[in-house]
Amino acid sequence: MRRYDGYITYRLASSTRDVRLYGLLKFHEFLQQKLGKSIEQMGRLDVESYMTELALRKKREDFSQASIKRVTISIRMYAQWLADEEILDSKEFYKIERDLKQIPGGDIGEDNREALSDEEEKQIFRKLVDVYLQMLVWTGENFGPRRKEYYSLRIRHLELDRKEPRLKIERSKGRKKKTRYIPLFPGQVNQWRKWLAYRASLNLPHDFVFYNPKNPSIGLTSNSIGYLFSKISKITGINLYAHRLRYTYAVRLWEHNVDIYTISWLLGHSKVETTIRYLKVPERNFRQKFMQSAKGLFY
Repeated sequence: MRRYDGYITYRLASSTRDVRLYGLLKFHEFLQQKLGKSIEQMGRLDVESYMTELALRKKREDFSQASIKRVTISIRMYAQWLADEEILDSKEFYKIERDLKQIPGGDIGEDNREALSDEEEKQIFRKLVDVYLQMLVWTGENFGPRRKEYYSLRIRHLELDRKEPRLKIERSKGRKKKTRYIPLFPGQVNQWRKWLAYRASLNLPHDFVFYNPKNPSIGLTSNSIGYLFSKISKITGINLYAHRLRYTYAVRLWEHNVDIYTISWLLGHSKVETTIRYLKVPERNFRQKFMQSAKGLFY
């Protein structure tokens, strides 16, 4: 439990984390009572058994749909951590995901995400007239930051005057700080310069790239980012949130033949296996890309 808590601490707000841990605690109790195992000994069959138990309880109507969803999210996150640590192999992980999807009311939002279509993107920028909101969307589409990376971005992280301009993104993972650098194209450099000029005209007392519209004297928070994307969704009629833009960024890189290792590096994933799961890339897509890219090498 302690390791799991450490895994999700940097990903979730404390209130959300408590809910996830509660769901995992129920799974832990099930393993001990029914199977005599600890949660670190979890296997695919254990998850199947627990999911069957949840489905039966759901039919008896003494287990709410919201509870099922919380538990499935908790188990999936723990299973993903096991896979990232190579304790659980990829085949077992995918089987667990399939098991979770079969549970009534246990759909997991992250698995249902989809990239923005070209038409949706056009509609967003056609209906958004606020420069600030446009910049939030543009940043998400061009760099795929996590929600926390929006509000931790500072002016010094925009290294625009270098010979090879780049965006520096820092992210704390527990006690460690992970840094990645994203190269900037000329059009992106110009857009950042325009934004910094606009921001300078506001005489803000801080160096956060994005300020809080309700109180410009402070930077953004996780809640304010959620509010802003909800506002964008209402204005445009498009379901939009920070992680959907991150996913759109990754999918478009993949569709434009950027290799999976580069995408993993740009997203800040520790392992390429995480990126493959994140993009939900089928094996046949790798075969297709190989046949297209390697035909000039092998004839």
